[in-house]
Amino acid sequence: MDRVIVFLPSIVILASIALATIFYCRWLIKHYGEEFKSVAWHKEHELKVSLVLGTPLIVVYAPAVEELIFRAPLIIAFSSVTTNAWYGILASSLAFSLMHLFGKKVFMPEIIAARQGCEHQTDDVIVEANRIHAQLGKSVLRRKVWHAACTFIIGIFISYFAVASQSLWVAFGIHASWNLIMPFVAQVIMILGMIMCAVITRLFKRKQQRC
Repeated sequence: MDRVIVFLPSIVILASIALATIFYCRWLIKHYGEEFKSVAWHKEHELKVSLVLGTPLIVVYAPAVEELIFRAPLIIAFSSVTTNAWYGILASSLAFSLMHLFGKKVFMPEIIAARQGCEHQTDDVIVEANRIHAQLGKSVLRRKVWHAACTFIIGIFISYFAVASQSLWVAFGIHASWNLIMPFVAQVIMILGMIMCAVITRLFKRKQQRC
């Protein structure tokens, strides 16, 4: 109970930040009104929506809520990184990764790209997200598994430093920073993967020609 009291101010402040952020985002969506449901409108305002809505949700709200759920109990339960703490870290990280298996894993750039390629059927964001989700089929499952695997690793990293530093703010800072740079890291990995595949394919073709 004493440790709960020690960390209570941090928990209350972080919870207040999460609440303020989600209220702001909901107000913003309500402010945009019916336009927010339009794929064409999102295409026209993609950067603006990403900055004023996407960034607060991904960099502030999601890390705040997830740290309160997954890391705050660890910090309260363990005062240092011990063997028992590692069991808690692994269990917390597993739960953290499994949570990321949910959701459609269809992103706005894909919806916009479908419209640009004249593959869309409606101008409704939700309808198009459902359609693309159904169209992707098994690749959605691969995305979910990949996402869960990545979040399991980053979860261990965040949990370790949360317990080691005994600070919810360290955990929040690492998580927020990761969410901020993750899109750029993912793009770099994708580009490197494409280059690697191209190089391997070219080498394989050269080998076949020699034979």
